[in-house]
Amino acid sequence: MYRDRATDASHFTGLETAAGLAREHTSIGPPDGAVERLHRAQFGAFLQAEVQDPSDLGYLQVGWAIARWLLQHGDGLVMDAESGRWWTSEELLSWEAGGWPTGRRFLLEREVRFSTSIEETTCVVATLGLVKFGRPELRCLVGAEDVNASGTFATATIPGWVNETMEFVANRLALAVQLRPGDVLHHGSMSFDVERAHPGVGTETGSQPDALVIRR
Repeated sequence: MYRDRATDASHFTGLETAAGLAREHTSIGPPDGAVERLHRAQFGAFLQAEVQDPSDLGYLQVGWAIARWLLQHGDGLVMDAESGRWWTSEELLSWEAGGWPTGRRFLLEREVRFSTSIEETTCVVATLGLVKFGRPELRCLVGAEDVNASGTFATATIPGWVNETMEFVANRLALAVQLRPGDVLHHGSMSFDVERAHPGVGTETGSQPDALVIRR
């Protein structure tokens, strides 16, 4: 779906607002050069695919191939709407240095973003981007460390194993492993119960009815 700023200015204004919020509230907001390109962009393309869980994840390759072709023919940038990440054409084309002829080696940190929040005395680590792989977003709820007697945090420390566990599980899900409510997940010597998330629990993925929660 193509957009023309001359006839659909609100769409571009929305993207500019999203870019500004990402720069203000996250560490993955677009750099100055990307924002400048966004402000002067006159045309945009929205790529979306709905698939029935193909094992080769070819729809991702097709989507990025189209994005790459578009950027080769214009001075632009890409926003991954699922993970909230932004890339300039130079960054995307530089992926070819990874060694694959297609120019797109899978890297979890490039496809999935992890966000962290604190709810009372619970740390919530959530993914953004797994839905691209036909998988539910994931949240891990764990008791925070360094909690004062009053229930407030001294340093809001997340246990060290949480990020490693989330990356392990997210990587497996992205590579087509199935995980369902009621399953018991094992990682090293730890085990986790898998539950379906409820709205209002967690962070940015709280409103997604298909999200999964893992609890130790």
